[in-house]
Amino acid sequence: MSDDDHVTSQGMEVGDYLEGGRYEVSNVVGSSSDGGNKAAFWEEHTGCSFSDQTCSMLGCGNDAEVGGHMYVKRLSRFCWILPICQECNKNPDLDYPCFMAVSYTHLTLPTKRIV
Repeated sequence: MSDDDHVTSQGMEVGDYLEGGRYEVSNVVGSSSDGGNKAAFWEEHTGCSFSDQTCSMLGCGNDAEVGGHMYVKRLSRFCWILPICQECNKNPDLDYPCFMAVSYTHLTLPTKRIV
């Protein structure tokens, strides 16, 4: 993987995160082959407990169950990890190119470039 795969157009690197604010996101289709525990990755880089999280999708009150692979609008060339429930993770209405708002209280983390 080249250095370009680890740095976003915003100068962020793998493991950096966005904090606060409202973002619009969509599910990355076909990301299930990306190995590793994304909830643990999210915890490691945010310092927050994943088990304390509710789904990040605005209006959803379910417990977060997975670290969902998401595009963030205006940063959509990169895959980010976000705590979400299985229902939102599997919802075709949230698949790219459809975007939905997330709660301002959650952090997102870039993991890799998606071309």
